Amino acid sequence: MNSSSTRWACALTALFATTAALAGPSPFPLPVGTNTTTISYDTLSGPPLSFSATLDYNGPGASLNDLEHLPGSANIGAFVAYNALGRRTAVIPNDPSVQAPNETLMRHGVYKFDASNQTNPQGEFFPGIDPDGDVTLKIEGVTFDRPVQVRENTFLLHELWDIDQVDMLGVDDQGQPRAYNLPNNHHTVSGFRDLNSFFLGSPPVFSNNPVNYVVGDINPKVTHQAPNVIDVALTFPYRLLMHLEDDGMGIPNGVDLPAPGGFLEPWHLHLEYLVVPEPGSLALLATGLLVLRRRTR
Repeated sequence: MNSSSTRWACALTALFATTAALAGPSPFPLPVGTNTTTISYDTLSGPPLSFSATLDYNGPGASLNDLEHLPGSANIGAFVAYNALGRRTAVIPNDPSVQAPNETLMRHGVYKFDASNQTNPQGEFFPGIDPDGDVTLKIEGVTFDRPVQVRENTFLLHELWDIDQVDMLGVDDQGQPRAYNLPNNHHTVSGFRDLNSFFLGSPPVFSNNPVNYVVGDINPKVTHQAPNVIDVALTFPYRLLMHLEDDGMGIPNGVDLPAPGGFLEPWHLHLEYLVVPEPGSLALLATGLLVLRRRTR
């Protein structure tokens, strides 16, 4: 058996063992074990910088208390949640159809979070970054309790700015407040299945309160290590973190704000998407359970 076949066989064996430990398979895939989350970015002075951590999964009830600092980074923390905290979570009370009962919402959150384990919106997200360079978020070894498909038309990159920092921007050249505290959501083209409940008026406005802006311009990559194991990677230009309402005035003189590219950085971003069981995977799980039970009799 070659190494690829061995890897897939081992993954399926682990899958059956994990399912056997459960009372029964849930209608939606459950993430199990850990993953490796990596943030890397281009720098002005040398090669790209890269920081990684091994993270587990946090279900409903996940919060900032689950944040973990990425070792070696100045101001990056992350955690992974499922069926919690995503933008869809805000819409479900009004329209449960945005997430089907057999779907799992995966959410990979990244925050300004320093080595003292404190959120730090005042610090730069990516010290030394090349403003014309790229940022990459990679999540490897995301393992589920059954074979899965990723609904690749449901990816969304959410960005959120610190409201106090936004207030410090003052006014624009027309004397109007530069209060662009509304989140941006960058998504794959059919990211929300064309459901009207996600929109207030017409695109690009997202219906969450307050209104969120939506831009369809990311290109995530999904690869399968095994039927139940995926890797997800997203590379985007650092300037994607410039707010849609940025007026080009930059940061006012004498105001200390994190803006290495000349624009105010968000203090948080996350990537979310939906995962669904591979057709027939529940039958495969049931067969695996039956085999395991017979062998233990």
